[in-house]
Amino acid sequence: MPTVPNPSFFPPFIYGLHDIGGQDRLLSAQRPGWVLDTVDLRSQTGTDYSSLARAGLGILVRLNHGYAPAGTIPPSTHYAEFAARCAAYVSQSPGAHIWLIGNEMNLSAERPELPDGTHEVITPEKYAQCFRLCRTAIKNLAGHSDDLIIPGAIGPYNAETGDWVQYLVDLLNLLDEEVDGIALHCYTHEFDAGQIASDDMMNPPYAQRHFNFRAYRDFLVALPKSFRTLPVFITETNPYAGWRDANIAWIQSAYAEINAWNADPTRQPIQALVLFRWRTLPDHPEWGIQDKPALIADFLAALTAGYRVRLPAPAPRPVPAPTRLAARFLTHDTPVSIVTGQTTTVNLRLENTGATKWTHGGAHPVHIGYRWLNAKGEQQLDVEDRRTALPADVAPGREIALGAILAAPKTPGAYTLRWDLVAEGMTWFAEAGNPPLDVQISVTAAPKDISGWRAESNVNPARVARALDGDPTTFWDSETPQAAGQWFRLNLSTPRWIDGLQFLSPGKGFPAAYALRVSGDGRHWNEVARLAADNTYDVMAVFAPQPIQYAQIDLLDAATGQSSWRISEILIHAATPWTASASHNASAAPQAIDNRPDTAWTSGAPQSPGMFFQIDLGRVEQVAGLMLVAPTGEHPAGFRIALWNANANRWQIAYEKSNNTAPVDVIFAATPTQFINIQLIEASDKPWAILHARVIREMENWLGPTL
Repeated sequence: MPTVPNPSFFPPFIYGLHDIGGQDRLLSAQRPGWVLDTVDLRSQTGTDYSSLARAGLGILVRLNHGYAPAGTIPPSTHYAEFAARCAAYVSQSPGAHIWLIGNEMNLSAERPELPDGTHEVITPEKYAQCFRLCRTAIKNLAGHSDDLIIPGAIGPYNAETGDWVQYLVDLLNLLDEEVDGIALHCYTHEFDAGQIASDDMMNPPYAQRHFNFRAYRDFLVALPKSFRTLPVFITETNPYAGWRDANIAWIQSAYAEINAWNADPTRQPIQALVLFRWRTLPDHPEWGIQDKPALIADFLAALTAGYRVRLPAPAPRPVPAPTRLAARFLTHDTPVSIVTGQTTTVNLRLENTGATKWTHGGAHPVHIGYRWLNAKGEQQLDVEDRRTALPADVAPGREIALGAILAAPKTPGAYTLRWDLVAEGMTWFAEAGNPPLDVQISVTAAPKDISGWRAESNVNPARVARALDGDPTTFWDSETPQAAGQWFRLNLSTPRWIDGLQFLSPGKGFPAAYALRVSGDGRHWNEVARLAADNTYDVMAVFAPQPIQYAQIDLLDAATGQSSWRISEILIHAATPWTASASHNASAAPQAIDNRPDTAWTSGAPQSPGMFFQIDLGRVEQVAGLMLVAPTGEHPAGFRIALWNANANRWQIAYEKSNNTAPVDVIFAATPTQFINIQLIEASDKPWAILHARVIREMENWLGPTL
């Protein structure tokens, strides 16, 4: 990643026009700024930009596979061919050195059509694969090793494919150091200059995102730290409703807004604001500027202000290794929802990855601390600054686990909680170049059903909150191949009576081989599901109610193809306790519904007609089947299942079988009942035993985070 881009690629001013043709307005006003050219590689093979560059203009070139329905990039089977065409165009286009690959990949209209007529979704992973090929092909050309290769801008306000800001962040994290700049788009919805500086926000679930022009701020405040020294280009802006031939100072206001942003030296400067578009074309004449004199007057008035480019500052030099403070967050169980003003304890496990010992005392003790950032990326101040001391010194290469105190803001909202360490009197670790741990948290005025829920994993712990954000389009990804010993844990913060769990995956990334176990106290665990290989479904388990605080998926083996595993949402099914009774050995009857593999109910006597086992569900439910698992083949020889029909107010025979030698696994007509009675109708010299009783019910009203 270049620390400072080649200044010769940049003009003096931030003004820009989409399309070659309007540059004379920039040059005649002595404000050489930017020109953006959009290329369709299906029909264009090269353009000579030399004269524009010699005039002092900055040249941005967007390389597209095509337009709808061809797709801004091609189907994934043709990425290598597309990269070769990008390189061929660059080699035939002197004067240009900044290249955008594709455009608004998150929009459905930009997806490539496949031979069967469907359109391939451009996920961040697929786009990253395509971008890398294109970047490598271009930079391998003679004279282009220093070119800036930039991912296409992401379409804002695009709820159809999820959070547009998160799409960009995911993409950048995948590309890491293979990015030379940031391209953004922002608009107003109406031809209204007042919407330029508006802080109106989107409706839920995107209430933390700007609705108009200031969408650019949402992108910039979310950029990972390593991308905040890159040049930024707003490569499209206009009113969605179209331009009108009127000088309402829309263009003047837009450039003034960007100049005000750039005037703050702490902010990442924006190099270009490109108006879409200069030419008036038949497809959307309302987007053209060239035939609107009053609008051109607005543009010329903006040029008189002379807003200049401010190149980004070089990345700070790393702190020399002997004094470097560095940490890696290994696991955490930060709650995803917390009540305003609440104080709680969060379990953290960290590794000292630096070369300096963390001291728990002395002149500069190291403490665990945090900062809350609001939806605008600004630090929230109405919150207690609680710092947690280390229990002991931590030498380089050593790990430490501790409970850190966390206090919530007093104002409800969606926040980013930034966990960090601080060497008191010296610096926060993040300010010394070490990445903090950012977690998305909802702060509510009153407790919610999910208040206090937490997630934890020993792989990719920084992203675990995505499994509890209520948004099925986002997900936690292990980001490493599946392997035995990996785990993901749900912590409900307090035991709750539960009879069902779902760990949902986003249509792929299923744990291939796993065991699901639950616990009420973190010490005693019961396994409620297991699949030893080849799983291709969501993890779901239904069982007899028990008090559960923890639910953990443990991987048992690797996955075919070295794939990662993913969790998009977690749901629980709240239950009421069951009770069990029996005609024989009644005191042991609860052991048939405790979900434990080491306990079971047994009659303690040979089977005889009239012997019974009964379950009280604690409430009326729609029951449609029953499974009875015996520990060593001690099945009922002949049995009758009767239900107390809550509607008819009488017992009703649901199923009957004689000469039975198999486990009980039966389905019958759904009946509203609270009581299930299993009575023997035949004798046997064997006792009757039940290890697990499973009742098949209509499981509705699953509980989980919601947007």
